[in-house]
Amino acid sequence: NLDDQLISIFPESVPDSISPNLANLKIRDMLSMSTGQRREADISTEDWIKSYLETPVEYEPGTRYRYSSLASFMLSATVQKVTGEKVIDYLTPRLFDPLGIEGEDWETNPQGINTGGWGLRLKTEDLAKFGLLYLQKGKWNGKQILPEKWVEEATSVKIQQRPNMTQAERDSSDDSVQGYCYQFWRAKHNSYQVNGYAGQFVLIVPDKDVVVVFTAESRDMWGELGMVWKYIYPELHDEALPENKEAVAALKEKIASLSIPPPEKSMNEEMSSKISGKTISFAENQQGFQSLSLQFSDGLCNMNLKTNSGSYDLSFGAGKWEFGETSLHGPTIFPQAVNALNGLPPFKVAGAFAWTGDNTLELTLRYRSMHIKKYVLNFKENSEVDLNYSESISWRPINIEGKIE
Repeated sequence: NLDDQLISIFPESVPDSISPNLANLKIRDMLSMSTGQRREADISTEDWIKSYLETPVEYEPGTRYRYSSLASFMLSATVQKVTGEKVIDYLTPRLFDPLGIEGEDWETNPQGINTGGWGLRLKTEDLAKFGLLYLQKGKWNGKQILPEKWVEEATSVKIQQRPNMTQAERDSSDDSVQGYCYQFWRAKHNSYQVNGYAGQFVLIVPDKDVVVVFTAESRDMWGELGMVWKYIYPELHDEALPENKEAVAALKEKIASLSIPPPEKSMNEEMSSKISGKTISFAENQQGFQSLSLQFSDGLCNMNLKTNSGSYDLSFGAGKWEFGETSLHGPTIFPQAVNALNGLPPFKVAGAFAWTGDNTLELTLRYRSMHIKKYVLNFKENSEVDLNYSESISWRPINIEGKIE
């Protein structure tokens, strides 16, 4: 029930002293991101539930908005506690199978609970199916998958992100301040949306009978929705456009040709031969990189990377993407989350390399989730090597000193 208290669901994990605010924390407060907590719980521990319940609830639940990925985790934990199934397993026969969604995976915590607020991977077209389900008020192929009343309840405003804003100020702002629902955000033009970090969006616009989906690696995620309102929304009309076979064919040709170009091919046979097969050892660093070795052959650069978590083999093409799989986790907004990889299938990746200077090698690793890892090696005198490492989640470069053994 939406008014069930969180401590009643996890009595075995509550702290010795229960504050009145914690006692009053309800499921609906978790859904609406109004838990009353000012900070996220510590998830570098084994027991995230206990950590969450020990995090102070400083404000009365339901009165202040604060986005919390851990609130979504606790909803996931609640479903598992009540049903005995992980959320991904609970959803399979009830949502994924009816909508024809396959190949999904979802990270878990050390207790085997889906992370809830992050770590779910779906294809772009699967996100579109989810949006269409809500556009159709919970109906799919004539069957009511979700109750229509719940679709309406879950997508209506429950709390304002900035309650002191006037409506005029809200109208002139982006879609981050249009109100929050139950795990949905309201957006402009009587629409609503779900979003993931770095620009993953499902936008539902009921008045125009439209769903718009983005899967991206963006530094301006709200700017994406701004493009919808600037370019797409004004061109949506109630009347159908006249048939235009030439335009449809051109659109299909354009879509079929879309690709992410690899770095321009640039070889350096002298340096490649000099470092091929050598091991580069790194000084202690926050990424846990221990060493790497490179092998150049037939237009490929094969890299073995050893870290505190394991040994990983990655391949990079010269002027082309080399496709493969790896258990090396992609960029994540919660690198401190322990054991999040447990039980996940290998990640699909594409790698490419280029020499960008006489002594500088750049290796780009793209994940199917759109995220990117970049390794830039600068070979110096006296066998010294500087590794400039960055991830697309933050793009803050990390410099690591190394040496060729």
